[in-house]
Amino acid sequence: MRDPIPAAKPGPSIRRPSPRTVAAGFALFAAALLGTACSGPADGPAFDRAGALADPATVAVYEGGRITRDDLDRSILAMPPADRNEFGASNPERYRELARDLAVDRLLSAEAVDSGFTEADGYTEQLEEIRRQVVVQQGLIDEPPAFEPPTDAEIQERYEMSLDAVGDVIQRFVLTIFRRRAAGQDPAPLVAEMEDLRRRVAAGESFTVLARDHSDSESRHMDGAVGWVRRGQMPPDLDRILFSLEEGVPSEPVVTAEGVHLFYIETELDGTIPEPEAVADKIRQTLVQERRALALQNLVTSTELPPGALVPSDAELRELLGNSDEDTLLLRVGDAELRLGELRGKVAQRLRQDAAEAQSPGSLAVAIFNGIKQREILYTRFSGLDLPPEIQARFDRQEEIFRVQRYAEHRVDQEIASRGEALQAFYDRHRNRFVSLLEVKLEALVVPLGDAPGRVMAVLESRRPELASGDLQMKDLATEVGGEVQVTERVDINTLMGHRAKAAFFAPSLGVGDVSPPYSTGQSIEIFRVLERREPEPLALEAAREQVHLAYRERHGQQIYDTLVADLLASVGFEIAEENLGAFVEGRNPPPSSTGEGNGSE
Repeated sequence: MRDPIPAAKPGPSIRRPSPRTVAAGFALFAAALLGTACSGPADGPAFDRAGALADPATVAVYEGGRITRDDLDRSILAMPPADRNEFGASNPERYRELARDLAVDRLLSAEAVDSGFTEADGYTEQLEEIRRQVVVQQGLIDEPPAFEPPTDAEIQERYEMSLDAVGDVIQRFVLTIFRRRAAGQDPAPLVAEMEDLRRRVAAGESFTVLARDHSDSESRHMDGAVGWVRRGQMPPDLDRILFSLEEGVPSEPVVTAEGVHLFYIETELDGTIPEPEAVADKIRQTLVQERRALALQNLVTSTELPPGALVPSDAELRELLGNSDEDTLLLRVGDAELRLGELRGKVAQRLRQDAAEAQSPGSLAVAIFNGIKQREILYTRFSGLDLPPEIQARFDRQEEIFRVQRYAEHRVDQEIASRGEALQAFYDRHRNRFVSLLEVKLEALVVPLGDAPGRVMAVLESRRPELASGDLQMKDLATEVGGEVQVTERVDINTLMGHRAKAAFFAPSLGVGDVSPPYSTGQSIEIFRVLERREPEPLALEAAREQVHLAYRERHGQQIYDTLVADLLASVGFEIAEENLGAFVEGRNPPPSSTGEGNGSE
């Protein structure tokens, strides 16, 4: 289960000038289940160009084959409606592009097979992953997880319990300044201080700057940001305060058992709470999705694991994800294995594909792991399944599209690797981009969240200066608050982000001996000291070759691919049969004498 993509280095895919470009990964076949095949098989070597051009069904020819009306029809019908709308009598060039795409697909597919590219380990392994997903999908169609559909009473109950989740209700982005007070301390001085801060905000000073300078809570390190808050999400008293404030006007000081707060609404999303009838279908769909997911999980849990299986619990997984050894085995089910380095590679690839990924690398790693775990366990249940012929045929076609996409990337990477002088010049022009990553070694104190996280946070915050000065040792503080000291290996900042995302947020701004502010991970309260720090350094070309290659492909990959396609089509004498294509575009049928069978081969 090594990360695939043979020969081609990870990076942005080459964009083909066609809406049929496919995404890599498991979504590949999901699209196939909804679509249809879009062109015929590759052409054989025997080819009569003059005869093909004489057939009115031919819209393009090349050495070894032709593109027919039926090929274009099938391909257009397989597209999403928005892409099909690009085709019409007023846009003949779009048909020419499609004919070229189909010819390129066939030529690259045949070359991939002939060159042995499809026998490479990485390629066959990723294809096997996709095949397993297809088997699992079909197994779930044949043996769907059973669950009871929601009743009207259950829908009404969910509506009443979660008004904030059924419609476009009010959300507000909340900022806060917080001053902590000790047990029994008179809050009056803190209230007076907050009154002064409130006046300064009203006079035009920045709330975020004041929060950064004066707040005692973790939020000060995020410029006072609490985040988006929905109506009804907070305790009732606080909810009334937050949703009665005027946007941009700070609240009066709010006294609580822990201290004094000043709140500020930076912006809001307004909306209305819908009537039950308006959202009943949405709630029903949500309940069905929840019950289906639970039924699927029960199916996974009830599946007998094969001998030798290794499936960690959630707690064991969190511990394994913090390991520094990338060869750490995370999962074994049958003949499938997943190791830590492979999972981190999948996380990095997903983050590259979706720069707006909302999940942290840590939670994304867990989500990807759980997806793989579920697939492999269910595959042991359905592995003897024979795919229906129509599903197998669509999968075969999707395999061909996958082959073309991967081989095109491979050809582009081959060309880039051959451009030694160009890569050197690119490296020289952008030398400041190619540096090593910051590396740090940390001593972290981890305290279970428990029932009083605010108290623990206050203790860590108050003892932080002693930690920084060396007057207090981390192990002694751990004894005081009931925590555990963990010392990491020296790791680069990206690796740290993978399993300690908040530590990676604070670490770059801290020097050796500096102590972070305390922070919550959702499972624990943590604080750390930087033991070692290795600054980024310029990399020599050989050390940075992969980075240089990826950056060069980002900048020039599309141009290289376009040139590759132009040279390929020229080498096979690709030619559009303009008269025939024009008749097709205008909707005129070929005369009855046509011998074209529409399969793209002779």
